[in-house]
Amino acid sequence: MPLLPEIPGFYYDNEKKKYFKITAAHTSTSSVYNADRVKQEREAAREAEEQRREDKAVRPYLKRRRRISDSSNGLFNYRLRMQMGLLVPEAPRRDGDLAMWATVLCEEELIRANRDKKLSGMETMPGLGGFFTFAPNQGLRWYPQPYDHFYEERNQPSRAVKLPEMENRMTSSTIMPEGKGVLVASGQSYAKISLGKYGQTHVDSVIKVPEAGTIWACAINESGIIAIGGSYKSGGRGLLSLTSEDCPSLLIRPESDVLALQYIDKNVLLTGSRSGKIHIYDSRRNLEKEVTHEKALASHVSSITHLRKLENDNYIIVNGLGGQTALHDLRYCRPIQGHQRGHTPKGTTKPVLTYKNFNKSTIGLGFDIDHSQELMAIAGEDNNIRLYSISSGQVVKTLEMKDEISSIRFSKDSVDGCRDMLAASGQHVYRFHTGYPQDEDVEMEY
Repeated sequence: MPLLPEIPGFYYDNEKKKYFKITAAHTSTSSVYNADRVKQEREAAREAEEQRREDKAVRPYLKRRRRISDSSNGLFNYRLRMQMGLLVPEAPRRDGDLAMWATVLCEEELIRANRDKKLSGMETMPGLGGFFTFAPNQGLRWYPQPYDHFYEERNQPSRAVKLPEMENRMTSSTIMPEGKGVLVASGQSYAKISLGKYGQTHVDSVIKVPEAGTIWACAINESGIIAIGGSYKSGGRGLLSLTSEDCPSLLIRPESDVLALQYIDKNVLLTGSRSGKIHIYDSRRNLEKEVTHEKALASHVSSITHLRKLENDNYIIVNGLGGQTALHDLRYCRPIQGHQRGHTPKGTTKPVLTYKNFNKSTIGLGFDIDHSQELMAIAGEDNNIRLYSISSGQVVKTLEMKDEISSIRFSKDSVDGCRDMLAASGQHVYRFHTGYPQDEDVEMEY
């Protein structure tokens, strides 16, 4: 039987020996040319046109950067299209696991600080199973973890530690190397608090920085060098102090207040400023002479409040004001010239991904990244905590709180090793975890 010609928009019925017009509801597969094939051809033509436009837009950039990267590298092309806004990254498979974790997330109130009107900070202690809380005019309290159940004794006041020269709200905190204690900052002072073998709290030292107006950030590296950032007591410049037990403190006066600190390694320190710039300092250089020549590596839309390094040392999360959080690749950051806050200078490297954080002007809101480096929690001015997938930028879940969230900390569950999240909101500390809260009427077996 000779082959019959195919007519676009029609199909041939072998039983009735005639052509019929293809309609929207047509699903016959007796002909090679049917409605499904027409739809597939249209989709293929549309995808081909989008690919042609992307290739045309990327071609000048590839020609310009040929010296620094191989244009045939698929990973490089993928990242370049992402930076140019031509590619929206698809959610990886692990986003499904994050969404499932968020679906079964349970909220449990751990403590209510009856004597404190508002908690200004919180810090967890990995390996010791507990957390610190800090309240103005009340000091610092340690809440240990019971042996059998996670925080089964609720609303029980723990030992309060009064810190001289630190009666204001806590502005920053960080864990000491190997989890031996905590470093907290408030006002013009910072303190080192350690824990004994059985959870006894010891105030090792309280140090006042006379040159500081307010200490906004603190960090410590594996060698024990402490970095303190804040505002200078007089003038419009900031303050950065580097000190250790072996050498006296080194005071540096950057061009703007230092609100965030992050050590990349034992020698390299990143600072986030009120002006929205990220600066880099290397302790192996003569900072006293060369600090005036330091250039910013990247800029943010507004003030930077948090910096977090990912396991890959090349990537860093920048959280700040202006309603935006960003993921930067330090390998592509180039020194930039001075600029006004809110105005991105020409030639500045764009972030790999951006996240909307719902925070316009409040500095002391919580922020943290979980131990798996897949999830990020950001507190907003609307008293909500939003959980983001770091790799895709998608919101996994939104948690509604009653009061302002002053601190967020991720930790590992001591029983199953899964991620837990603690949040200080108003007078309360909440735990978000997978599972069910313990029934207080059930008698525990020891």
